[in-house]
Amino acid sequence: DEQRRRFLDRIDTPSKNWKFNEADVTERAYWADYMKAYQSAIRATATADCPWYVIPADDKRTMRLLVSACILKEMQKLNLAFPKLPPEQLANLAHCRELLEKEP
Repeated sequence: DEQRRRFLDRIDTPSKNWKFNEADVTERAYWADYMKAYQSAIRATATADCPWYVIPADDKRTMRLLVSACILKEMQKLNLAFPKLPPEQLANLAHCRELLEKEP
């Protein structure tokens, strides 16, 4: 329904005519086939380590929020941390601090 509305809007709005592609109307007939193919591909390739996230894109704000949440969830699983410097680099940092603090 959303796609149909957008296509009609593109036809009815002269500044959006350039976005319309006649082939899209023909392709709409294959929607069910496309959905089956997508589901099959996702089920065949998604794993616990590499999941797929299927995000509805008909509302850009909601889509962006969901994508951000998925990225955050996956990044939190990485348990990222700043690298720990070896003792000699820490000593060098302390020495550099002393030199910088002595400057007028």
